Amino acid sequence: MCKIVMLVKEEEEQNPSQEKQKKRHDNQLPNKPVEFKIGDKVLLYHTKAEKQWSGKFDPKWDKLFHIEEILGNRAYKLRLDNKILTKAAHGDQLKPYHNITLLFTSNIPQLGVQKILVQPEEIS
Repeated sequence: MCKIVMLVKEEEEQNPSQEKQKKRHDNQLPNKPVEFKIGDKVLLYHTKAEKQWSGKFDPKWDKLFHIEEILGNRAYKLRLDNKILTKAAHGDQLKPYHNITLLFTSNIPQLGVQKILVQPEEIS
């Protein structure tokens, strides 16, 4: 009985270095995969660019797509404009598209700029 109590106490008392190691390990774990809904805007990863040396500086994410259908097991049918792609895309190859409008207000006397509006155009 004494042995069981000692084991429980040892488990409860983790030294600070173990806690630090656990925190570091947990931070390295991959994030929870993103689940998409029908109609979400996504960017598709261009896998061919990864294999080509000549495309080293080319963008790795292709055009703006919409989720047309959820096939299950993180597989999705995509739509580009009004054309539905024949091949399904896995969720690991998709990244959510964020249409961000940033408004920076600052006085930059050298340029005479008071407001800078940055609005990305939709990729087509």
